[in-house]
Amino acid sequence: MGTANRDLRSKPEDVGTKTWHSGPLQIWWAKFTGHLFSYDGWESWLEINESFYGYFSLTGAAKEWGVYDNNIITFTMSKNIVAGDCLVRPARLAIYRPSGTEFCLNCDQIKGTESSTKTPTVTTYNAFFTPLNILFLLVNIYTIYVLLRPTPPPVLPKEPPATVFRVFNPRTLLPFTGENDTPIYLAVRGRVFDVSHGRNFYGPGGPYSNFAGRDASRGLALGSFDEDMLTEDLDGPLDPLEGLGPDEIEALQGWEENFDSKYLVVGRLTAVGDEEK
Repeated sequence: MGTANRDLRSKPEDVGTKTWHSGPLQIWWAKFTGHLFSYDGWESWLEINESFYGYFSLTGAAKEWGVYDNNIITFTMSKNIVAGDCLVRPARLAIYRPSGTEFCLNCDQIKGTESSTKTPTVTTYNAFFTPLNILFLLVNIYTIYVLLRPTPPPVLPKEPPATVFRVFNPRTLLPFTGENDTPIYLAVRGRVFDVSHGRNFYGPGGPYSNFAGRDASRGLALGSFDEDMLTEDLDGPLDPLEGLGPDEIEALQGWEENFDSKYLVVGRLTAVGDEEK
């Protein structure tokens, strides 16, 4: 702890004090009436200056901190400090040897004969805005943004247009071959299926493309995709599937069950002129 000195100054604007070691320096002021040695530490102190001055040097094996005892610190006291008895307390963190630091505290008692009228230059340092704190702040802001931002509505898959169940005849079924992005329909035993999801098989260039827009019953029963399996007379009666054996009928039923499980029935097939029956 440093020594306490008594001093009288005619003005409180410029006050000098002596310290012997380098380190951070704070100057505190307190209004005080009475002798310095009766001070009990309960006064309210106002920080009127904060600075750092001095230097250090390492010399030889001792590596002692150098002493800088020829510096003069001049500070301007705030204009709201009135005349009268007061205390000026320089508080210094003495950094003068590598093994540790010491806290030195001097206290000067002064008597101001007139009020201060000068306004000191104030230098402020906000310890909050350090690079690390700014990084944490940005991370927190981003986290809050992610948590609170509105969730975009889910994008629902576009539903296919509604298909109205209708009655087809061989001529009205014929255009549904998948050409020009039309749906692909085919008929099995009088029921019309929309096989557009199987475009690679039933669409243009597919292995079953001959069945698109036609009654595929006989060809599926016989396992043949030749054109002679299709009814040539579009205006005549539907194929009665005569001449099919039990194995062919069973195969046709298997195909029909397969279509039932995979594709939508969109209508029924009748002969031309029988649509109203």
